Amino acid sequence: MTAQVSRWENVVQGAWRERWAVGDVAFFEYHCLESLGSGDATAWLHSHQRATVIRALCDVGEEGISLDERFRFGEQGVYTVRFADGLEWDVFEDELLIDPACFTRPDPPSPDQAVYRVGAGGVAPPRSHPAPAPGIGLGG
Repeated sequence: MTAQVSRWENVVQGAWRERWAVGDVAFFEYHCLESLGSGDATAWLHSHQRATVIRALCDVGEEGISLDERFRFGEQGVYTVRFADGLEWDVFEDELLIDPACFTRPDPPSPDQAVYRVGAGGVAPPRSHPAPAPGIGLGG
């Protein structure tokens, strides 16, 4: 039987950084509702992609609080990142990983696999992909 590794033990194993600097490149993994109906579906569809940090939205770790303490007390830092397609999104620091080997969630559907239902709780396709024909989608 293998021992389960908690999210907190990953800090020791080096999955995350104590803080990210502007220009750092991280591997993004979405950690919320994995659904096209989610208000954050756009972020989910960018999961497991590289993202460049463009700003910190708070003083991450400036008060001497360690990453482990921030995780344990629910006081995570938030960063704005930019993906290769130009999308900018605010993400929690536990979603920025040093190495894709640390991913714990399955890959999201690719734009070619995803079923988009614009205007009905779904999301628009990424800019690089055309919208599906009318009537295609969930219950379309």
